[in-house]
Amino acid sequence: IGNITGATAVNVNSGTAASAWTTTNGTFSLVTGTGAINIGADAAAHTITIGNVTGATNLVHNSGSGANLWTTTNGSWSLATGTGAINVGTDAAAKIITIGNVTGATQVVINSGTAAASINTTNGAFSIAIGTGTISVGADAADHTINIGNSTGVTAVSLNAGTGGVNVGTNAIAHTVTIGNVTGATAV
Repeated sequence: IGNITGATAVNVNSGTAASAWTTTNGTFSLVTGTGAINIGADAAAHTITIGNVTGATNLVHNSGSGANLWTTTNGSWSLATGTGAINVGTDAAAKIITIGNVTGATQVVINSGTAAASINTTNGAFSIAIGTGTISVGADAADHTINIGNSTGVTAVSLNAGTGGVNVGTNAIAHTVTIGNVTGATAV
């Protein structure tokens, strides 16, 4: 159908009885050279489905230096993989990965189960900046151990405060507060 000469155009139209392209175990290709490929780009609300969840079905999204953009307008965007892992930016290339923004009431929630959650940096700084907000670590009502710092080499832990002071063990619960130890030349 058609040819690739000059401004040749091919239009396929259908009404409410639909339009179907079916191949049986064969490849289906859309090749446009430098032309754009638009799917469902008309100004009408509709569902667009690509791929399926049957067996070893595989869906691959590739892009070059022109980037790759997923945009929703006031709708949710979900990645659901069952028992499969979700990897973001895990290829061996230095880059910036940004999640969320600082606009208005934007919220970022990270949850994990009993397999734990880990944030790792390799020889780089790790910062939590919250403006006038409170930082709570282990503040949920559950018994647990909270460790800050380690005893390796010249590791240091610094606690600084403004005029609000530094409070250690000042909550209204009977407990022992220990500072320092009796080892060697330890000084407090």
